[in-house]
Amino acid sequence: QNGKKKRVNLVEEELKQLLDFAFDSGNEPQHEIAKSLVSFLQKEDNIRSAIVQVHKSKGISFFCPRLVERITYARRINDVRFSEDFLVPKNAAFLSDRVIGSDVMDIRSKMIVDSDNISRMLMRGDHRHKAGKLSRQVSHVYGTHMINTITPLVFGGKAIWYHQHIYRYDGTPMWQLVRIEARPDGTLRASWQDVTDTPFMQYISSLPNMDTVSIGYR
Repeated sequence: QNGKKKRVNLVEEELKQLLDFAFDSGNEPQHEIAKSLVSFLQKEDNIRSAIVQVHKSKGISFFCPRLVERITYARRINDVRFSEDFLVPKNAAFLSDRVIGSDVMDIRSKMIVDSDNISRMLMRGDHRHKAGKLSRQVSHVYGTHMINTITPLVFGGKAIWYHQHIYRYDGTPMWQLVRIEARPDGTLRASWQDVTDTPFMQYISSLPNMDTVSIGYR
């Protein structure tokens, strides 16, 4: 019960920050993104509460004005990573020349309850019975925008594709192409490939991390 109350308080704290920013700021593009995040956070969902908690435990805020400013800036300069076509590609397909890993996450506990040998080999470590990959995001800004984008789609009843940028267990960054689907048994089933070394993703990896880039209008 105390844990549930703590999660609610965390969400309320973040929501208040965003509400103040969304409706007091004079910047309309920031209004749009802030209100989208407010909508995400207002929905009573354990996944959303857990997302906030994961980032709080690392001393960073999942929803805050600085984050909204950076997402706004990325969209303003047409950063390809923040386009819908990149985040959730509609015509994606796995590459025929590389292996496909598989993970199963329990929605209630947010733990990886199963993975195959390929997934563990690609992750360079065993992530079974560990928290999902939220805490392993290379970019907090990209990861937040990605999760905000995919969550309503994942729970919309259809499998979706998305790109995720995480750290492997040896500390090296990896781009994943993921196909994920929510199942009636309360799990998320993900199949994915490591696409880090493809020419396009090498270009994507050369772009500056939006967490640290100096944004021009500040």
